[in-house]
Amino acid sequence: MNMDYAATIQTTDENDYTCDNCGAEFSVTYATQTGHNEREYFYCPECYKRLYVRASLPIMTQNIKLTKPRIDGKKDKFQNIDSE
Repeated sequence: MNMDYAATIQTTDENDYTCDNCGAEFSVTYATQTGHNEREYFYCPECYKRLYVRASLPIMTQNIKLTKPRIDGKKDKFQNIDSE
């Protein structure tokens, strides 16, 4: 049985995001693994707009770090559409 060795190695990635709804800036840390990355959802820490990244494990809330708060002057939550 042949196994792709690269597919067994999990790595950690981090990306910075600016929410296109409220302008908040934050970073997200997540695990990736060759051949095992799926669409994993996470939410803006300020307005809760749903975003996604290709990752091998679900994104945990503690892996989202707010660097700049929202700049739109609002306090409401984004209305995500569940059909995504």
